[in-house]
Amino acid sequence: MSRKRKATVDALYDQRFRNDPESRNLTEEENILFANARAALVTLRKTFETWTVIGKAVVAARARADRIGGGKTFRRILEQQGLGELPPATATRLEQVVARLDEVTAWHNDLSPSRQIAWAAPTTVFKRCPVFAKNRAKLRPNMTAHHRPAKANVETAFDIIGDYLATVEDADQKASMVERLAALLQEHSEPQPPKPARKKPPSKQLTDAQRRELDTTLASATAKVGKAMRHIGINVGFSAADEHNRKE
Repeated sequence: MSRKRKATVDALYDQRFRNDPESRNLTEEENILFANARAALVTLRKTFETWTVIGKAVVAARARADRIGGGKTFRRILEQQGLGELPPATATRLEQVVARLDEVTAWHNDLSPSRQIAWAAPTTVFKRCPVFAKNRAKLRPNMTAHHRPAKANVETAFDIIGDYLATVEDADQKASMVERLAALLQEHSEPQPPKPARKKPPSKQLTDAQRRELDTTLASATAKVGKAMRHIGINVGFSAADEHNRKE
């Protein structure tokens, strides 16, 4: 089974795009930024520095799109400059990283060598770097009882993630996303400690003295009721006899 080959720099960029309105009359700096980004994008093992090169080109494309105007101009410039395979979410994270590049670079340089490699992709940097803590807090959904996502929405999210991963060709980005998903699933698959059984309130037991007192009370009440009923019956009987004698 043949594997899909990575696109070459020449395949990502076509000289014909120079005539498109969005990419016409690029400055020398823009040409250098886009050329370096094209070369970096086809690198199999991207480092933080590699992503920074791509991010600077993305920021340049955004600035050019803002000057030209139009809702789709930014994506068209990326396509024309051979950067169209960047997912929109990745491009957004790159812009955020470049906007605070000095702070992020200082944080990244303090990481251990292994983490500098593992935490190189812009999505991972955004998740891990404390510089973006406030940004992450704003992105968290309201998970109160009235705002929890329905099961159908969660199932749809699984499908979307699966479809998206199938389109990701960058090995580093895909590995980063799979790592995050695996960690999340592992967290929820670990056995949870059993909940303590709810204790039932103990039933109230009567002492022998209380039981004798209760029996005496019930017997007395029963006797009084019986006596009252017999008394009513006798009175009614006499009244009926008297009425019969008067009629005779």
